[in-house]
Amino acid sequence: MLRVKELSCTRDQRPLFSSLSFSVASGELLQVVGANGSGKSTLLRCLVGLYTGYEGDVDWQLNEAPLYLGHKAGVKSSLSVLENLQWLAGLRNVSLDSELLGETLSKLRLEGYEDVPCGRLSEGQRKRVALSQFLLCPNACWVMDEPLSAIDDRGLEFLTARMSEHLDDGGSIRRAGGAGGGGRDLRRGVRKLFEEKHQQIHRRKPRCFPAGGGTGSGRRAQGAGLYLLRAG
Repeated sequence: MLRVKELSCTRDQRPLFSSLSFSVASGELLQVVGANGSGKSTLLRCLVGLYTGYEGDVDWQLNEAPLYLGHKAGVKSSLSVLENLQWLAGLRNVSLDSELLGETLSKLRLEGYEDVPCGRLSEGQRKRVALSQFLLCPNACWVMDEPLSAIDDRGLEFLTARMSEHLDDGGSIRRAGGAGGGGRDLRRGVRKLFEEKHQQIHRRKPRCFPAGGGTGSGRRAQGAGLYLLRAG
């Protein structure tokens, strides 16, 4: 489904990762873990073609571009919840009927908010609007940047269940998450995803470059790097 070979990237004269090679097959979840500023989001943006300042090969073996959720929700504040769902579906040429819309709103706990502008919603509600694309648009591959941020416990339970269903159906997921708190990002439902697959997590440290120079504002922590965690 995806093959990456000798991927290297430098931003603002700072090397983020070098000679990074990996592959992801159907039914696999690949998590990118690292400290703030280590290059998690940049790596995902390289994979989906939103950032092209890299060297190496990114080879997708798909019939259509993967679904992508960026670090920000990516919804229009001036549009209502319903209008945003219609817009997200329209990007993928998905026809929406009242049954599919109602089911999606119910699963995302957004019933009664159909006509509310997204600018008036909480951060968690806006995140759920953005996640609607993963319910509305069939796609073999999901790329998600910090999908668990601003999600409450019920939302987390629903999201991880939906991710597990997607993997069981032969899809794949690439996601980024922080490395703070002793692996905190693998907590709760995400840890369940790995455990329930009954697979050993293969932890590999690619050739990464520390930023150096301390941990002040705008600087990466000394020795920061990326880790790839795989389950499937």
